Amino acid sequence: MLIDRAFDVVILGGGCAGLSLAQRLAQSGQDCPRCLVIEARTQYLNDRTWCFFSDASTQAQQLVQYTWPSVALSRGSERVKVSCSTTPYQMIEAQAFYAEALEQIRRNSRITLLLGCEATAVEQHESMHWNITTKQGVFQTSRVIDTRPVAQPTFIGPHLWQSFFGQVLRVDQDQFDPSCVELMQFDQDAEYGVSFTYLLPLDARCALIETTVFYKQPVNEATLRARLARKIRTLLDDQGFTVLRHEYGVLPMGVVQKPKTSRSGLVQAGLTAGAARPSSGYAFQRIQRWSEVF
Repeated sequence: MLIDRAFDVVILGGGCAGLSLAQRLAQSGQDCPRCLVIEARTQYLNDRTWCFFSDASTQAQQLVQYTWPSVALSRGSERVKVSCSTTPYQMIEAQAFYAEALEQIRRNSRITLLLGCEATAVEQHESMHWNITTKQGVFQTSRVIDTRPVAQPTFIGPHLWQSFFGQVLRVDQDQFDPSCVELMQFDQDAEYGVSFTYLLPLDARCALIETTVFYKQPVNEATLRARLARKIRTLLDDQGFTVLRHEYGVLPMGVVQKPKTSRSGLVQAGLTAGAARPSSGYAFQRIQRWSEVF
């Protein structure tokens, strides 16, 4: 594939933030700037879910696949169920978001999505001129939007990391209540400061079950995978099940200081640049609003 080397905008990272911005630009038709999206992954998989409490301002309603009118919190034998029918809890699977965004990007010839590519250097050579170096060559632009996660973001004040590992399971018998999300089933062990099981019932026999911990540092996938296996054995009482897919993530919990740069033409955005809500880690709706007003 022959690719132009000069673009008006280069977006580094084609995750939620990068794709959302590219999708918004694509909707402007021929007024869209010449845009390049550089993404390390080689393909998009159904690798995550985005959830939120919906209201009149909620965006991307056409992508919502599941809606719940109530949520519950529990610890031990105590359980509180709360109606949220006026602001229902909703879920979008990654495959639905990716499919819509990629199709809109594909239809606009002024946007190029380059998969399996990483920027090895981002250098400003002169005012309003950037060189983006990759294994596929050097690209030039006057504007860079960097949505790639920051390994060690700068926090303002106290903070924790939310680490989670979840699996979508299908069981052999009716097990789940499709009308209510088990938002937090708090653990009674003291392994981590705050930890809980999160259960999204997709129907009576299928659910996304996640183990989630808030800790002073990220927790690796292998540790959480083993922890979830123990939780599932307890929840399902050794009932047979099939794993349909899994997801793992680490979210910053705390106010992230927005990156500052004196270099003109560079904007940092995305999950570790302030997109995640400090109290919950929820980011999807914040990213949609950011991409709309950018």
